[in-house]
Amino acid sequence: MRRDWGALLAVLWLSNMIQLSLRYSWGMVLPQASRQLGLSGLEAGAVMASFYAGYIVAGVPSGYLVDRIGARTAAGLSLISLAAVSALIGLSRSFVELFIAYFAAGILAGPVFPSSLKVVSESLEGRRRATGIGALETVAPIAFLASSLAFPPLTYTIGWNYVYIAISASSLAVALLYLSLVPRTGRGRTGHRPSLVGTMRNFEVVKGALTRLGGMWGLGILTWYYYIETYTGMGAAYAQLVLVVFSAFAVAGQFLGGVLSDRWLAAGRKRVAAAGLLAFSASLILIRAADPGWGTVAVAALAGFTAYFWKAGLDAHIMEAASSTGTASGAGLMNTVSQAGSLSPAAVGASIDAFGVDSIYPLALLAAGPLMSFVVLAAERNGGRRAGSG
Repeated sequence: MRRDWGALLAVLWLSNMIQLSLRYSWGMVLPQASRQLGLSGLEAGAVMASFYAGYIVAGVPSGYLVDRIGARTAAGLSLISLAAVSALIGLSRSFVELFIAYFAAGILAGPVFPSSLKVVSESLEGRRRATGIGALETVAPIAFLASSLAFPPLTYTIGWNYVYIAISASSLAVALLYLSLVPRTGRGRTGHRPSLVGTMRNFEVVKGALTRLGGMWGLGILTWYYYIETYTGMGAAYAQLVLVVFSAFAVAGQFLGGVLSDRWLAAGRKRVAAAGLLAFSASLILIRAADPGWGTVAVAALAGFTAYFWKAGLDAHIMEAASSTGTASGAGLMNTVSQAGSLSPAAVGASIDAFGVDSIYPLALLAAGPLMSFVVLAAERNGGRRAGSG
């Protein structure tokens, strides 16, 4: 059974690696692509933001679709479609073409993450759920680490266009694995009829998704970190080192956050999330305060560890709150609301155009998101204490 679970987790992990590669690759190919296509900072950020806009549009419908037809069918078709649109991104020759292709990719990627959360949530009990979600979600920082290592040299070797051809081929291969190995899921597995209206009326799910939004806003650093360090630090090679350090510590933070959330379940998953969000906000400001050199590397380690530390526990809480109306529908709503925070790359691009890449304002703009989420969680806890004492 353990071996079967390991193989299943690996396939779920790879499916998310595909859609994350589409997100993270743009930040790595950005210096070359922006030069070749003559993109402004606002246009470069808007391309990435278009993916998240599509992802937001597809969020709730795709989650409901997963609950209705099952994870295997929904995610398998999504991966096949992503193979086609990835190739179109590689063939794009203008801002408009890139914008449309990335928007379509965001829509088509919609079912992948809800499918994975549905499978994990229905397979593990409460005191193992956040750990399982944390293990699954290590794919995000590992995908960023892999992107940091692979995409910059690959871009300069074969060109940014062919990076997306490679992603296309990989997506098709993973789709075949997914359709072969992932079991059927759906209404029959949980005993609950999926309820789209019920999910949208679930206050705890909506509140958790809004809190998650601030953290996702801060993760806009993933699009711009390489660019910022390239032009304000010590060049492209140094920027790549910073990203590798950030990504390596992010893997540890993602997994440890899930483990601690399960271990301290009685104290509440939200406390672990609140601590991570506050530290993440502070670390974003420190990126600009650190001097180029080992200070920047140390800050990258702190930013990486805290960037995902908050995520597994908060996601597990949302999935538990959504269990009565459909876990994938809850995941879809969570993505729809919280991924609005992922529109931050466009705002940061505009800030860079206005104030310069070496200004504190783009990073302060990012730091505001997780800070606001921390305030919401802290206020909720304090409000609960006052109510209890009354």
